[in-house]
Amino acid sequence: MYRRRAFEYFGLNDGVLRWRGGTRDFFEGEVRFLCDPVIDSMERYGNCRSKEELARLRCYGARQPESGDADAVYHRPEIAPPAAANLAALTPANLGKGGLLLWHKWEKAHLANHIVAQLLTSLV
Repeated sequence: MYRRRAFEYFGLNDGVLRWRGGTRDFFEGEVRFLCDPVIDSMERYGNCRSKEELARLRCYGARQPESGDADAVYHRPEIAPPAAANLAALTPANLGKGGLLLWHKWEKAHLANHIVAQLLTSLV
């Protein structure tokens, strides 16, 4: 029988799940959930630590498609149809490896480029 565990803290706010007081191996952590707009898959990343160790472990993953799920369809942003078809095939093929988090990586790169451009503009 499953025994319910009391957490010191457990909360979900703005797509981020945080907890403290979990099991020995996953005593404390934080996981961010995001929707990859390429195929509307649910992906997640974050970190956790055990009760005995201070070092945090990074974790990431993606919702695994089930046998009754429809085939992945490309959603956005708008790109050439052959590229969309390749992305629609590539993304679900990598869900079992934790997903690609392509959109998240693109947003990070876009922000870095924006900051560098602003810095360069201020120097010129």
